[in-house]
Amino acid sequence: MPYLHLDLPLAVAPADRAEIAAGLAHAYARVMETNPERVTVAFRELGENGVVRIGPDGALETVVMVNCDVRRGRPPEQRERLGDAVATLLEDALGWPRRRTILEFTEHAGDEVWRSNGLGNEWSPAEAAGTSGVGSERAGAPVRR
Repeated sequence: MPYLHLDLPLAVAPADRAEIAAGLAHAYARVMETNPERVTVAFRELGENGVVRIGPDGALETVVMVNCDVRRGRPPEQRERLGDAVATLLEDALGWPRRRTILEFTEHAGDEVWRSNGLGNEWSPAEAAGTSGVGSERAGAPVRR
């Protein structure tokens, strides 16, 4: 965790997906005070009218839906800044209108994620100061390089 899952109504080339994923990981780390190495990004391309809502004018419109599974502990203002950063990145990278980007947050306890070195830990603002917390998820866990 975190896990950013993008449901897209358009196709994105593999090279563009890689660039967007890296941008999202770094934006997430900057805003949510963690390390980009923790962030996993998935793209699901659902095609035309694959992700829709009813717009303000009553017409059907396509949207990008970003499900964000995050460790609990961040205030609403921090999550709001992440939404702004993600919408900006998708607008810059894909020309996607900001008003048609939606983020949904699901907060989890740190130990609700497993990596090869064990269960995760709770988030704290000090985490971003470390070089990479990924290899030391558990207290006393060996750091793998």
